[in-house]
Amino acid sequence: MTMTAQGVEVAGAIDTAIQSWEQLGTRAGRDVAIEAVRRELVTAQAIAVRALSYPTLKRRGQFIELLDDLAGGIDSFLELHTAREVLVGPEFAGIVRHARVGPAGRTFEADFYHPGARLDVETDGKRHHNDDRRRRQDLERDAILASVGIQTIRLTYEDVMGRPQWCQRVIADAIRARSS
Repeated sequence: MTMTAQGVEVAGAIDTAIQSWEQLGTRAGRDVAIEAVRRELVTAQAIAVRALSYPTLKRRGQFIELLDDLAGGIDSFLELHTAREVLVGPEFAGIVRHARVGPAGRTFEADFYHPGARLDVETDGKRHHNDDRRRRQDLERDAILASVGIQTIRLTYEDVMGRPQWCQRVIADAIRARSS
């Protein structure tokens, strides 16, 4: 589907996501799809339906997997990588993506939450967690959650990308300790 902007025919958000995947490659195409869904320009489901009209879509299986992750609440590359590369294995089976946690009137959305262990795992990329104001907000959020027994583990981009086994150990140890 195309649209007209200032007299120029352009692709809409759905087709832009699909064509980016096909023409720019997996990385850039992934980033375009994530950003379109994160900004709520389009839903992952709408992209998946429209992708059916692209009979020769390259790497279709990978694209559908990405869209399934986005439909499941993933809204950043760091979360996607954490879900696919860190939180794998039976010890992480109880983890829920984007759960609402916290006391009444002050709930927050957890990137990853283990209800049995009351454990919130946050992935903090520089894009959204780099300034002092945001850091103070994160500290206040963590304190509010701790006041009702929810522990927060914050993982940086460097942690997730550079030492995924360490991330796995820390999270698994916290789940075991808080579940017993």
